[in-house]
Amino acid sequence: METNDVELDAGDLKEILGKLGVSSVFGDPVKRGDISIIPVAETKICLGFGRGGGSRGKGDNEEVVDKAGSDDGCECGMNGYGGRGRVAPKGFIKFTGEKVTFEPILDITKIAFAGIALAAWAVYWITRCCTYEED
Repeated sequence: METNDVELDAGDLKEILGKLGVSSVFGDPVKRGDISIIPVAETKICLGFGRGGGSRGKGDNEEVVDKAGSDDGCECGMNGYGGRGRVAPKGFIKFTGEKVTFEPILDITKIAFAGIALAAWAVYWITRCCTYEED
């Protein structure tokens, strides 16, 4: 069986990572006078690849012809790769003449979800306690 090696081009990986940087969320660092601001983001990337192949022989009632034109069987294979990435803003680092501070960016969606979950938990326990019957 003939094998075909798949090479991930380093250019493909550099292109993916180039799109998943802090600058895709915020832009470039900013400097105004003696204050500098550097954005901070969380980057997640997942890459995967796979290969499959096999061969099929000529059966009693089958006529199998491979790409080379022989009728003794078929060998085939497939290769593939892909990926996915995510960039989320986390905050920024602020440099002043006297100090360096990190200013986080709060995700309002997570705060709202936590409030809803707390309210649902409270309603559940209040209802359970109020409807509790002793035997």
